[in-house]
Amino acid sequence: MDNLYYSPSEKMVFWIAGYVDFTGTYRNIPNVMEYAEQFQRKFAAKEVKTKIIKSAGNKGKRLFFASIDSQPVGAFNIGERRNMDEWLSQ
Repeated sequence: MDNLYYSPSEKMVFWIAGYVDFTGTYRNIPNVMEYAEQFQRKFAAKEVKTKIIKSAGNKGKRLFFASIDSQPVGAFNIGERRNMDEWLSQ
């Protein structure tokens, strides 16, 4: 899974999924629910949250995030000094 990050200070895994379809009408863009379910299964998360990124670097892209206790394999550790929102605002 590309664009996967872990915030140890928040115990939060987050994934910049890219552009995701809200309506289910576009065939080449995955549906939000499909991605949320995939993310939840992969990390055995109790709850998955999502939002649209507003910062310049990833503006308009869909973000999925969930609380988990340890860093998943393949996730980039953003370090103790930053949280998810600070990382995304770069």
